[in-house]
Amino acid sequence: CTPMQATVQTVRRIGPRAVVLWSHTGSAMDTTVLAAIARETARTPARTALYTAGPGWRLVSGAPRSATVHLTSLTDAVRALTG
Repeated sequence: CTPMQATVQTVRRIGPRAVVLWSHTGSAMDTTVLAAIARETARTPARTALYTAGPGWRLVSGAPRSATVHLTSLTDAVRALTG
């Protein structure tokens, strides 16, 4: 299966507290992956938080709006995931 399918299946199976999607280059496929993961996280019983991270999201118009927060640093990530 593809990385996107594997991520969706994993979110469905374990319902993690959070998912962080990294984008390095900002391709159109990133928005497809983000939309698929956003749909799946909305279905989890505990409502999995969805975060974007990485420089590629700046290149993808409007994509981070599907996420809970865009993480801009390791400090942001630690705060978001432990808070």
